[in-house]
Amino acid sequence: MRYMEQTRKKQWIKGIDNKWVIISGVFIVLVALGAIGNALPKTTNYPSSSSPTSQTKPATFSVSQMSTEGSYIAANLDFTVSATISNSGDVAGTYNLELKQDGKIVKVDQLNIPAHTSQLWSIKMKSTTIGESTLSIGDALTKIRTLMVVYPADLRKELDANEIAFDNKYKDQMVFIIGKIDDIGKDILGDPYITLDDGSIFCTQCMFQKSDANKLATLSKGQAVAIRANYSGHFGNIIFRNSVLVAT
Repeated sequence: MRYMEQTRKKQWIKGIDNKWVIISGVFIVLVALGAIGNALPKTTNYPSSSSPTSQTKPATFSVSQMSTEGSYIAANLDFTVSATISNSGDVAGTYNLELKQDGKIVKVDQLNIPAHTSQLWSIKMKSTTIGESTLSIGDALTKIRTLMVVYPADLRKELDANEIAFDNKYKDQMVFIIGKIDDIGKDILGDPYITLDDGSIFCTQCMFQKSDANKLATLSKGQAVAIRANYSGHFGNIIFRNSVLVAT
């Protein structure tokens, strides 16, 4: 019996020793694997090349280079307004254009403008507001001065009807005069002039600068002209000064 007990103790101790040997071996293997893992180069996770690097900019509009055919506009006659509309965004978009005169909408339009593109826009319109006014599209502005359009025969009728009312209406006024040439000449001071037939024994007389003589030399009697000028008074003839030949 004693021998058998001693034999079992030896076997039990040997079993324990074998377990510690296995555990120790496993621990050594794990430590070795950890050391190998630390020695390997690290891997950096970079973002995918398909990921966007920046946000897409929506359609963004601006207005520039707004202009008219001239700063002086003939009332109730067509003139052209133009402007450049730009889209600085990354996508196409629709610009709802509003043309205003002194803050009041007079024309509307819709423009489809591709990304990173500028588009020239123009339109014909009429102005009935005599005097200075401001045209605007968005933040872009341009100023115009709308002038009355008069005809020699109408001027004569107004003058004959009421001289005082005529002078009050046209005093210090700049107007566009449209008529046919009756005569071309120079006054006693050498200043060139054009007279326009107004249906009376007198005429509408437009005085020019001496520097305009060469332009007037190319005209002929009976030719239709448009002249911008300032009313100066009347003494038989209705006189306009600072005349500028606008169209022939």
